[in-house]
This record gives sequence, structure tokens and C-alpha cells, in this order.
Amino acid sequence: MRLTANLIVISIISLLVGFSVRYYYHAQVLTQQSTQVMNALNMLKDEVVYRSHLAKVEQKKNIVIRYIEAGWFREGLPYNQLVGHVRPWIDLAPPNDYSTEPPDPIIVSDLQAGIWYNPSNQIFRARIKPQSTKKKTLALYNKINQVTLVSLNNTFNVSRMPIAMNRPVDDVIAASANMTLIQEQNVIMPDVIYGSNVQMSHQDWQVAQEVEALQGDVSAPQRIKLDDLRLNRKTQKTE
Repeated sequence: MRLTANLIVISIISLLVGFSVRYYYHAQVLTQQSTQVMNALNMLKDEVVYRSHLAKVEQKKNIVIRYIEAGWFREGLPYNQLVGHVRPWIDLAPPNDYSTEPPDPIIVSDLQAGIWYNPSNQIFRARIKPQSTKKKTLALYNKINQVTLVSLNNTFNVSRMPIAMNRPVDDVIAASANMTLIQEQNVIMPDVIYGSNVQMSHQDWQVAQEVEALQGDVSAPQRIKLDDLRLNRKTQKTE
């Protein structure tokens, strides 16, 4: 009987120790990732300020930095480590939007970038994934973005929907956080996924859509290189 009781006590202690270690490890990882995200935002802010001043000196007038070039950074475009490498682009606020927060700060879709940028006021914000509670979600967002919001909600406002950088020059496509509407939109993934610094033309994207339809794979365009698209288009013209 005593042996059984001892075994139960040992099991409980082991579970508590294991839980404590796991909790501590998770907290440490979250802290490290949060620090990385704050550093990434600072790098982006500093670079935009530098490029703005540089452009002002060269062109003798104030210049709005609307796009962030990966080539400006030695290790590539800073990203949001809290959401991983799968979102290596930046969403842009539409023109004439002077808000300080994205309309969709909480990530609920693969179509949302980890970082949002408003060129109108040169503000960057890092999106976050939902935490275990709304309170923790808000606290994490406030921490990494160094803000003091009292609430955090995704809203669908067509006029404020972010635009994935870069997009076809003759299309304005929104990357909506509303899951029901995402399926109805022709969302453009940024060309940084293609490994190219060249903005895709509308024709190239149309080819990508055709290839996607033929393969029946929703992720197909993300794996097609820009050169392959151009070759495909050239072949179609020849035929």
C-alpha cells in the first residue's frame, strides 16, 4: 500500500516538474521570438527613415517610401518570427489610409503577412496568432508593437484591406482576413515567394492561375518561378 502511494506521489511530482519545464521553455521561446520581432520592426523603421532622407537629398523633395526592398537588408527582408518563415512578405495599407493599426492584426489566414506597413505614416506593425485567451493575445500584440491598445479585433473594411507587396500593376487585390471572403477573392501572393525582385505582370499571374487550375493544387503558384511562367507564356504564344 505504501509502495503504491509512493509511486503515485512520484508520478505527480514528475508531471509537475515536466509541466514546469515545458512552461518555462515555452515562455523563454516566446520572449526570444518577441524580442526578434521588435528588432525586425526597428530595422524596418530605421531603414525607411534612412531611405526617406536619402531620397530627399537626391531629389530635393519629400519622398514616401511605399515599398520595402529585401536587398536593403544584408540578411534579407526582416520577418515576424512569431508566425514563421511562411510569410516572407509585407502587407501594405492602401493609399490615403493614415491609420496606425492594421484592420486585421490577428492572423487567421495564410494570406496575411506577418508584418503590416502603412506608407502614409511610415508605421510598421507585427501581426500575431491567437493566443490561449483574448487577454494574452492583446498583451502580446501590445508588447511587440510597443502600443497600449485596449482591444484587438479583426474587422472587414474593403477600403482598408491591406495589399500584398508586390502585386500585378493593373490589379488592386486585397488580402482579406475574413475567411468567407478570402475564397471569393483573387488574392495575389507577393513575388518575394517566387525568388524574384521583379514585379509580376498581370500576364504572368494569369499563367500561374492557369497552371494552378491544371495541377489542381492551391499552392502551385507559390512554387512556380517567374522564369518558368515566362517560358510557359512564350510556349503558349508559339502554339
